[in-house]
Amino acid sequence: MKYRILLLILIILIISLMVTTSACSGSGSAGNTAEPEPIAASEPSPEVGDHLEPEPAALSSTYLTDAIAEFPGLSAEQTAAMSNWAQYGFGLIENNIYYGRFFLKGESAPMLFSIELKTSKRDIKPGMWQVLDSEHSPKYMVKQSEMLYYIMLDRNTGKSLGIGSVGLDGSNAKVLYEGECDYLSIAGKMLFFTNGNGYPSCLFIDGRDPHVLLDRRVFYLYGLSEEWLIFQDDTDGESLHLFHISDGADIKLTDEAAFNPVILGTSLFFSTRDPGTKDAYHISCINLANYSERYNENKGCFEPVFTLQHSENTFGGEFYISGDTIWAMNNSEPIALKNWVELKDDASDGFNRIMRFVSNRWIVEEIIGKDGGITAIMFHDRNGKFASKIPWLS
Repeated sequence: MKYRILLLILIILIISLMVTTSACSGSGSAGNTAEPEPIAASEPSPEVGDHLEPEPAALSSTYLTDAIAEFPGLSAEQTAAMSNWAQYGFGLIENNIYYGRFFLKGESAPMLFSIELKTSKRDIKPGMWQVLDSEHSPKYMVKQSEMLYYIMLDRNTGKSLGIGSVGLDGSNAKVLYEGECDYLSIAGKMLFFTNGNGYPSCLFIDGRDPHVLLDRRVFYLYGLSEEWLIFQDDTDGESLHLFHISDGADIKLTDEAAFNPVILGTSLFFSTRDPGTKDAYHISCINLANYSERYNENKGCFEPVFTLQHSENTFGGEFYISGDTIWAMNNSEPIALKNWVELKDDASDGFNRIMRFVSNRWIVEEIIGKDGGITAIMFHDRNGKFASKIPWLS
């Protein structure tokens, strides 16, 4: 009995061993075992501080026409400021005060003055004018809040020396930029100008961060806003261009040479040369909101094409828009803006130029003689019909 129990235990152990061996061998045949999947190598992680540049987005074939559709246009107040700029900004009127270039009696070099305008020259007395900058003559003068900004010209040579600012009361005079420059304008907190190379440039109104915006020689640069510029491209047949600073959209506006741009709403007025003449111009106009499209193979996109209108008459090339009226530079009276195609010069007093600065109440005119010098400064009350001469200051 004892031996039978031992034999039974031995048989159970042998059967258990056979089952375990079969389970470990699996169902596959020997030599047909599957290879393990290789482990993919991981991409190296960027080092701390590495800057991963995003892929540049491809430009749409309609990005130029999309850009011009976003142009907001100018208000009547902005148009008046641009007209003032088109007269080289030698003066401007704020309320009843005229800021401009004047002469002390017996001197021929102008300096920056302010003077209170009255209804006749007999009402202008000492104390009603003030010297704001005795060392420079102003050009492309603009105003914001209680400050004037202007290109500082050497009083004797007329050479540009930089950009200055001064309070309306003559306080807080500063030099914001040193060096040759031209075509100063203001938009928001930015001053726009061309540097000594003629490149579009800008700085903040406190003089911070002067830098070049575009490596291209241009003329008639004007800051329409902190994002939009207009200029004449000397490398593109003196045509006018509209340029968006942030996205670089460069929109050609004219196929012909164009000068002295002034915008009202979305209507762009400018001067074009009369064929075969040197000093005679037509006034021309395009509507920036009304255009067709053409494909530019060089740029690889569609661009807007505008319909040009121009006057039959010729004039000296400079004009001033104020409200619903427009002057040619030598006109004694304005004409209705809706009749701009009739604009022409009617000077008859031997003067070859009038620089005109306009406000709601006042008109101030610099009378420029044939030698280029100022022969008189006249002012008019727009509510009356008289003209008075500002006396030379003593």
